[in-house]
Amino acid sequence: MRVNIAPVLITGAVLPGAVTAIYGMLRVTGVLAPVDENFASAFTGAPGENIAIGLTSLFYSGGLIQAALASFEGRGTSVADMLEAGRRHFPKFFGIGFITNFVVIVGLLLLIVPGVIFWLKWMVARPAHVAEQLSIAESLERSSKLTQGQRLRLLGVAVATGLMVAVAIVAIGLAFGGIGFLVGGEAPFEVIGAPLIQILIPAVFSFMAASAYADLRLVKEGRGAGSIAEVFA
Repeated sequence: MRVNIAPVLITGAVLPGAVTAIYGMLRVTGVLAPVDENFASAFTGAPGENIAIGLTSLFYSGGLIQAALASFEGRGTSVADMLEAGRRHFPKFFGIGFITNFVVIVGLLLLIVPGVIFWLKWMVARPAHVAEQLSIAESLERSSKLTQGQRLRLLGVAVATGLMVAVAIVAIGLAFGGIGFLVGGEAPFEVIGAPLIQILIPAVFSFMAASAYADLRLVKEGRGAGSIAEVFA
């Protein structure tokens, strides 16, 4: 998979990256309390912050998944393409996310394992929706069928991906925290480092889901990149 990184970064910068940077600037300028002065804000964020970042990340993921699927057949994706894909897929992505998150959280609260199972079961619901133009229920059902018998392997991929993302987050934190230490302030991390993290997380996991979807179709149905060309017709 070869993805043109420039549209991915630019689209991320104007969606979750921009929201994160704005809240960071508000903290740096004293309008909002820094997280080290308000311990709870390290987990809840400023009022509306997590909601705003979550919604823009969801919008962003629509463009990311379409960009990933396009790359499988050698097609490029522009910023305009990604924004349009995000707009078009946002309502169903929201529905898929709401159902998945609700069931997963309930499963985690009960016995943990059921939550993990449902998350793996519906891991490729969003790519299935984008590639096959399915409804919310159809996307969840399609994902369930594609992941059946493959969930342990997907768990391994997800854990490995999560560990790599965690290492990247720590590296970004150390790098921009170190710059902040040298210049005497939190601005480098709040305005640059934190937005980079909010761009990185949805990008990596969206590409992981799209790759898993394409791989599962190839393994189970013998259909590769060319079979999803209709999404760009």
